[in-house]
Amino acid sequence: LQPPAISAERIRDEFVKIITLPGKKARRGMELLLESGLLAQFLPEMLPMVGCEQGGWHPLDVWDHSLLALEALPDSSLLEGQAEVRLAVLWHDIAKPATREFRDGHTRFPEHASIGAAMVRTMMNRLKFSNEEIHDVTFLVERHMRIGEYRPDWSDGAVKRLLREVGTLWGDLVTVTRCDQSALNLPAENAAKLPTLLARVAEIAAESDVLQIVSPLDGRDIMALLGVPPGSLLKRAKDFLTNEVLEGRLAEGDREKASILLREWFQEGAN
Repeated sequence: LQPPAISAERIRDEFVKIITLPGKKARRGMELLLESGLLAQFLPEMLPMVGCEQGGWHPLDVWDHSLLALEALPDSSLLEGQAEVRLAVLWHDIAKPATREFRDGHTRFPEHASIGAAMVRTMMNRLKFSNEEIHDVTFLVERHMRIGEYRPDWSDGAVKRLLREVGTLWGDLVTVTRCDQSALNLPAENAAKLPTLLARVAEIAAESDVLQIVSPLDGRDIMALLGVPPGSLLKRAKDFLTNEVLEGRLAEGDREKASILLREWFQEGAN
């Protein structure tokens, strides 16, 4: 007799129960899944993480680094509906084994964030997660290094563009970044980036709602002004004006100046 098949939904629910355990319990649960062979049955993509050395600021292999990051999650991520951020922390480096290469004496993992997001999408589809859950987790995995790209010489406009890119998942991305960095041996200069960025974000947020900033001219205005049809050029024109607002060179309601800037941009090649 064959044992009864277990549905993907049941496996998903039990897995989520494990990773949403508090403190070290989630880590121990993952270790037991690995030791028992169960992980190999329903999430074999995770097995290559074990023993995949990273070098540089990473004293641990991908598996132990990911579990240490998971362990660092605050208890607030145990609330209902917060499994997504825990999944993103657990899987943020899942593609490192598949992308590892040695170049110029260094270990590198090119495109591991985007490739990891694709792997996570496949796994979550297999386990019947909802479309919204899949979107959020893959978004966080694909962008888990974005905050680390911050430099002190970024303009306020660059910070605002990052906020608009991340949108309502900003808080979750900050959490993923914090957990990732807690499991690294970061130099002090790099460790200071996150609090510096968060201080700038707080200042910007106190002045305006970045997510609500829009171009002074809408699509119809732009098409009439430039004589262009709907398409990529129209989108670039609108993005140009929005960026001028973000950089503080254009007031959000200044349609006259927006028209002047747009004509100049268009005449100079629309680049």
